[in-house]
Amino acid sequence: AKQNNKLRVGISRYSSGSHTMSFYLSELYDFDSSLIEFIVLNDFNGLKQGVIDNVVDIFLWETFTTKPDFDKGIIRKIGEINTPWPAFSFISRPSTSLSSELIEAIRDKFYPALYEGIKLFTTGNISTLPYYHRDDIYELIDESIQLIVSEFNHKYEDANSWLS
Repeated sequence: AKQNNKLRVGISRYSSGSHTMSFYLSELYDFDSSLIEFIVLNDFNGLKQGVIDNVVDIFLWETFTTKPDFDKGIIRKIGEINTPWPAFSFISRPSTSLSSELIEAIRDKFYPALYEGIKLFTTGNISTLPYYHRDDIYELIDESIQLIVSEFNHKYEDANSWLS
């Protein structure tokens, strides 16, 4: 039960996204972060159980991975916030044995190709592909949607929206 007047915020661990986004949210809405009590609950299942059992008042987590639980009424979405930073970085160990030529090729060739592939995947615009690859793309998109539906218990429409 709540012992003080602090907002009990569930986090997976200190310095995690759920932790740092809580500070960003408090700054964005001019909320005194000293009024937040952080409670470490390790992972999504722990956080979900934490709100169900009234151990925490709220937690912040990625929208699409939580949607099946919203849809089932297990937890309630009360808002959302966008991250003020990019979601993913390409990482290598500091002492990488990759040559500067290979790093340059990754940056100058791989990143643009990856971007085009993602754009193609998310828009379904296959007009630039050779004719013989076009059916393969639609199959891959549908397979990806089916995987999200079966592995993460999303509705087909939600998985399709996630990838669009």
